[in-house]
Amino acid sequence: MISTAVYLAMVEERPLTASELARAVGLPRTTVLRRLAVLQHQGRVERRGRTWRTPLAHLLRLEQADLGALAGLVRINADELDI
Repeated sequence: MISTAVYLAMVEERPLTASELARAVGLPRTTVLRRLAVLQHQGRVERRGRTWRTPLAHLLRLEQADLGALAGLVRINADELDI
């Protein structure tokens, strides 16, 4: 949930602070900070100043996964799409 909030904030070009993330997901700030530390260790978020962002490398992995899922949907529905 927290990494999704960080990702959506990046998409909207408005990175959030830990306090803003805590309000957005409805968890205590200390819990959010602990989870952000784990996500940062996993390379799923990064801190820049006071805000948290999704690193470019992780965004590229997400993009590749999305493209793979889209390709799968096209293959499944190719007959209906007349491809």
